[in-house]
Amino acid sequence: MNVIKLGKWFIRFVIFLVFIYLVLTAFEWTTFIRIGLELFRTPISIMVIFLAYYLSFLLKAYAWKLYFRGNISLTSSLYGIFYSLFINHLLPLKVGDVVRAMVLSNRETITTEQSFHSVVVLRMLDIICLAMIAGLGMLYYQPVVSIPFYFYFILLLFGVGSVILVRFLFPHFFKRNVKLLMHAFSNLNGLVIFSFVLLSWILEGAVLFGVAMIVFEPLPAIGAIWVNSVTIIGQTFQFTPGGITTYEAIMTYMLTFLQIDAKEGLMLALYSHALKFMFSYLVGLYVYFRYPLTMAQMKKWVQLKGVKKNEKRI
Repeated sequence: MNVIKLGKWFIRFVIFLVFIYLVLTAFEWTTFIRIGLELFRTPISIMVIFLAYYLSFLLKAYAWKLYFRGNISLTSSLYGIFYSLFINHLLPLKVGDVVRAMVLSNRETITTEQSFHSVVVLRMLDIICLAMIAGLGMLYYQPVVSIPFYFYFILLLFGVGSVILVRFLFPHFFKRNVKLLMHAFSNLNGLVIFSFVLLSWILEGAVLFGVAMIVFEPLPAIGAIWVNSVTIIGQTFQFTPGGITTYEAIMTYMLTFLQIDAKEGLMLALYSHALKFMFSYLVGLYVYFRYPLTMAQMKKWVQLKGVKKNEKRI
């Protein structure tokens, strides 16, 4: 196990310990049951939350379609995204993106390399948008989230250094993918793609915002979007299906900056995550019946045996 993997597992272990601590000190069964009953007595509110969450994925699907200049169907985009979401909430590690890419390449007349490349680029765009929201949120909540200015400088330096390193170590990979990237994001196409992805992450904040509005005092919309974005970034350290424990620990901690105590924060995290699980299973079952895949086929894809040798250059 190399240093990076060791460090990642150390962070996972720390976050897991934080979750255990929260369960032991802040979790109350009576409150959990009461809030659950209160939440599910308002099915219309849950439907509105699901609609906003669905729209966030619809925007991601449109962004993916625009990446290919409209040469793929919106249905294929959604099927790939929903299969990815479903798999990531079933398996402990994030392997849904492989299935997402393979679903698209199987349904459309594009190569697996193009499909995988598009997923990588859009994932990078996800990270950029989430980092922007997280950074702006930190500036907005500067009185309660004190971060030195040099921290932002270090992040910028790290980002630029990473690009230079990839350019130096993998020149052919870098040139080929930059060419494809420039083609996809030329003219206004790139701006629209970026706007759709950014708006999709803003809409995802509606899940936390909606749960808080139903069971507690409403959160500021900006705060809900910020907390959700930081929590999603924290899912980088996911090691359980859907990031259980990681999601709850990070969201509960972030909510403390909005003056939400750990007991309420943990309930908000648990139920907002529960709704996301419910949504992922519902859309997962839907796409399975509309475009069924076998476990053997998905396993083959995850192992990348379904990718031709000359297309394993992503």
